[in-house]
Amino acid sequence: MRDFFAELRRRHVFRIGAAYAIVAWLLIQGASILFPTFGAPPWVMPVFSAVIIAGFPVALVLAWAFEMTPEGVKRTDDLDESAPKRAVSGGRKLDFVIIGLMAIALAYFGWRQYYHTPTQAARQTAASQTPSIAVLPFQNFSPDPDQDYFADGISEEILNSLAQVNGLKVISRTSSFSFKGKNEDLREIGRQLGVRTILEGSVRKAGSQVRITAQLVNTADGSHFWSKTYDRGLKDIFAVQEEIAKEVTQTIGITLGVGDAFRVPGMTRNPQAYDEYLRGQSVAVPTASDADVRKALGHLERAVTLDPNFALAWRALSGIYGQSAAGVIPIQIEDAAGKARNAISRVEALIPNSPIPVLERATGTRGQGDWQGAEALFQDALAAAKGNSALQGQVDMAYGSFLSATGRTKEAIAYLEQAKAYDPLN
Repeated sequence: MRDFFAELRRRHVFRIGAAYAIVAWLLIQGASILFPTFGAPPWVMPVFSAVIIAGFPVALVLAWAFEMTPEGVKRTDDLDESAPKRAVSGGRKLDFVIIGLMAIALAYFGWRQYYHTPTQAARQTAASQTPSIAVLPFQNFSPDPDQDYFADGISEEILNSLAQVNGLKVISRTSSFSFKGKNEDLREIGRQLGVRTILEGSVRKAGSQVRITAQLVNTADGSHFWSKTYDRGLKDIFAVQEEIAKEVTQTIGITLGVGDAFRVPGMTRNPQAYDEYLRGQSVAVPTASDADVRKALGHLERAVTLDPNFALAWRALSGIYGQSAAGVIPIQIEDAAGKARNAISRVEALIPNSPIPVLERATGTRGQGDWQGAEALFQDALAAAKGNSALQGQVDMAYGSFLSATGRTKEAIAYLEQAKAYDPLN
């Protein structure tokens, strides 16, 4: 055995193996930073790592079989064994030093991966223990099919009410509403969204009366463990939304340990203003036609006319004005930039402790190229959004994008991963 190890040292197998391992480790570390920066597909990193690992035994075989000499590369077996050999003691010490460094590097890499990169099983376990819910778009059972906007609005406001609950993870509208019109198994939806419970229901609006049916589903087995039907007048619609949110919270709070739901900051109590707001919000502005954008703008302007303290409608208006000023949408609005500033100022005055206006300011400041100012505002938005599922994901995503633009890739990935937890299908 001693002769075998002596032969390995003579053929420089230890040294080549150690050098290969160290260089490979450095390459993998560098790739883990650079690949996400340049938008490489997810499969690139595993393939890159597999190729490097597969090359390790090849390097050892080549080190054993060949030797670099002044005359070029030769097979080790063809070398003149009577030629003077290098001193073994110094080479042996160098081999031990290189092997020691390799062991330290690999130990550090293993420790870092073990303690800082959760396994898939660990992530699934953590997700299964987190109080979580997704609110699917309620079905429209009204005689008028055009009342879809109203059913969607009811669902979204219940979602926003639940998002006020500290300690409850609520999946964002983007991911939850992607299942609209799809007849998928609720257990599969729960798996895709990473939630333990799903709230679904239906809305039937006829004249000034509305019937809302809601039911809570356990995604583990698809069973319904709470359901209720509410018959109310439109003037009571806000109370119904809060009542549903509170009853859902209390139902899951028995086993999940979460608190009470709270009223959404900036919401109106005027049914007519609320209806105009829902009609305006039903238009996907960046992709809509000019006529539809102007129609949405008209609905939102009527909403703030009916209720000048309707902060969420002012925020929606600031978005359209701002997109017009920036040229994101083609319609021309007179003094769009000034109107956007005025709208967001109204939001700040009406809901000063909300992260919404701070996030708007941060995004605008970034657009102006003031990176330091934007950084400070994003930090304020992060602090204000803490505990609010609906807004925390938005702020995390915006700040992650900001960090990526400033070259802070590792930090950006961390925040974007957090945003992904709230909006997994975005």
